[in-house]
Amino acid sequence: MVIDSGLFVGTLRHRRFTPVAHAFTYPLLMTLLDVDRMAQLMRRSRLTSHNRWNWASFHDRDHFGDPSRPLRERLVAHMETSQAGSVGFDATLSLERRPWNAAEIRRVLVRYPAMTTSVIAEIHWETLKLWWKGAPVVSRIAADGAGEQTAAMVADSRME
Repeated sequence: MVIDSGLFVGTLRHRRFTPVAHAFTYPLLMTLLDVDRMAQLMRRSRLTSHNRWNWASFHDRDHFGDPSRPLRERLVAHMETSQAGSVGFDATLSLERRPWNAAEIRRVLVRYPAMTTSVIAEIHWETLKLWWKGAPVVSRIAADGAGEQTAAMVADSRME
């Protein structure tokens, strides 16, 4: 099934059950765009651009893999969770499709003017609330060691 490019507005809910209970719901805007038609899609509104700055921009360089390969071959998404027999966390994403046209792009950008900045701020706010509740800091270290210093700095600041 192929879905036409569009805007999706809705909510994201996270619930954590262990080691401390915690839940939140935030409004969310996401886009689904045909990467083979990115330049054409970004011309539908004066507020969007492909590979140059704008209120809503898509830059090929921001995505995984070898930039000499087509973008469709470079997009990667992976999520893996496991809890030994009991639910420790769940997340629910509820979205409503909107058409990808100039009027709707303008409408959602006014409603969600700084989505990326907002998501980053909300993640940190929820992390701080979990820290206040006594949730342990769990380092997520990639194979190349990325993330190690951040986890250590959070743990050190908690001891002070």
